[in-house]
Amino acid sequence: MNAANWIFAVILAFGLCVPSAAAGSVTVKNGQLNATGNLYAGFDGLFVNSVLGRVGIGTLNPQARLDVNGTSKFGGIMNLSNNRIVGLAAPINETDAATKGYVDAAGSSGGNTTVLFNSTLNVGMPLQGIQTLYQSDSAAISTVPIALPVSGCSVKITACGSTPPVKMILGADPVVRRTKTRINEAIGVHSINGRSMTGTGVQCGTGTQCDPSTGCWGVYTYCPYITDICLIGTSCCSPTDNDATTTQCSNCTTRGYLSDWEDSTCYKEPRCPTADAGTTYIVEDDTNNVCVYCPNDHPTYDPNLKTCIKNATINTNPISARCSTLSTTLSTTITDVTFANGAGSAIDCATSVSIAYSCPVD
Repeated sequence: MNAANWIFAVILAFGLCVPSAAAGSVTVKNGQLNATGNLYAGFDGLFVNSVLGRVGIGTLNPQARLDVNGTSKFGGIMNLSNNRIVGLAAPINETDAATKGYVDAAGSSGGNTTVLFNSTLNVGMPLQGIQTLYQSDSAAISTVPIALPVSGCSVKITACGSTPPVKMILGADPVVRRTKTRINEAIGVHSINGRSMTGTGVQCGTGTQCDPSTGCWGVYTYCPYITDICLIGTSCCSPTDNDATTTQCSNCTTRGYLSDWEDSTCYKEPRCPTADAGTTYIVEDDTNNVCVYCPNDHPTYDPNLKTCIKNATINTNPISARCSTLSTTLSTTITDVTFANGAGSAIDCATSVSIAYSCPVD
């Protein structure tokens, strides 16, 4: 069929589809199709609005020069001549295009931290992706949160730093520790004051006495009281005491107690009170002078952060001297991962953390 016959067939089809052409006319001249009114091709196919100069495909009410209602496919290059694409929805699949606003919200940077993908952006979050966090070597971290679009996602976590984690604790969910006061004996260690170079008490070894004008010489030291006895040759203690240092004496042992020289008190074991219902005794914190307890559902204690965490420790797979990985499936959409040493205690070790995830499709 030549061009003239094809155009005549199109005109005939238009006439069959449009019962009345009173608003305009269709002519063919010099191989060109001219329509002075609107042009229809099928009820919901091609529509040309000759008054407004608009073409609609799949719509009889085009709102732009070209208004396509339906899926479009291009077999070649689409050149926008330095113009923009607007009105994009949030991406769902990894091949979807994204708007500048979506990218700006998903990525941020500041200071020593660079976040390539911010997992807190949950609206329209793709079902596959990678979350990456960088820290400077002087700002290593021990934990990061994880937020995923659905539950049941497979994840692979890679943590790198000067000392890669030996273990990772998933869903640690740290909570504040519980504490109680230690049990001490009221009468305890007492200081020795009043040792003198002369006296009526027992002579305890030799000491040194100095005078700026005459120099120094060796002298004997004496206990301040005649009832005192000398222990270790350096301290004077009363006859009821049986333990001494160079500055203190204690009668804890003679009364059946143990001596706590650091806190100047006597005590017996167990020194910590019984745990309350729903908690477990963990350890005595000698730095803060308290007994530490954790809830039964958070039985692992992190002494660095002084928090109680869930017991969900998994050994990592070392990759090199600086990196280790862990692969698992997460049953929740939001959790956290804490990096730990071989003993299971949290350590600030990670300067680079990447989380690759793949989630099931509903």
